[in-house]
Amino acid sequence: MQSILTDFIEDLNDVIGVNNLHKMLDEKKNLSPVEGVENDFQAHFIELLDTYKSNTQGVHKIPGTLIPYVAGRFEVFVRTVFEETATQVAKIHVEFKKLPSDFQKSLISDTSKVIADPRKFQHGEGARDSFIRNLHNNIHNNDLSAINYQCISATDRNMKSKILTELFNKISYKRIWDDIASQANIRLFFYGEDTNKTKTECQKKLDGLMDTRNSIAHPSTDVTWLSSNELAENIKFLKEFATAMTNVCPLFIKQKEREQLAAHAASN
Repeated sequence: MQSILTDFIEDLNDVIGVNNLHKMLDEKKNLSPVEGVENDFQAHFIELLDTYKSNTQGVHKIPGTLIPYVAGRFEVFVRTVFEETATQVAKIHVEFKKLPSDFQKSLISDTSKVIADPRKFQHGEGARDSFIRNLHNNIHNNDLSAINYQCISATDRNMKSKILTELFNKISYKRIWDDIASQANIRLFFYGEDTNKTKTECQKKLDGLMDTRNSIAHPSTDVTWLSSNELAENIKFLKEFATAMTNVCPLFIKQKEREQLAAHAASN
């Protein structure tokens, strides 16, 4: 799971680099040429600054235009972590019917939705056949080495706090927000607030980011464009959130593993 986090943070760092470049140009835009000095470097630099200043209306939108990518990349990160968690939890169980009931229902109902119209979910006929085969093996052969994680992670809605809750509820991880809010890095991000307050502020922050993403992706005449500092703050939040998530999900997997070991010991 660490590699999932590393890839996500590296992609966010690419965006930070672009944002820093924008901030640097903005800070240098009013520099004046050095008198008595004429060379190609100074000429090109002044040309760059003049171009920047003559496109102020477009330039100030740069940080905001990066938000749809940042939010979309976060959604991919969450789904990938969820898929990995679901896969590992499934492998712990020796029988399909020993999976949490929510997990069983999700595998059946979500797989049914996808195989009924695979193209709607960007899958081909080959994937549909594989999904059918996997679910058959899960239910009838108690083979949980391969589950249809692509089906249970499918969503066409933005990854707001409610959607994230619904996603992890599918595998009976109902305390994910409480666990994330208990992480020290998240509490520090929100100035050391208690867990309940941190949870509320964290959900509010995520929902606000997704609302901003939608307002920019589908702009109206009164759209408010983010500043470079606001973009940087949102990216910092997502880094902390992602770190917390990759800390709590392995703990959830371990918890399920202990439960299964205890159940097995009790039955013998």
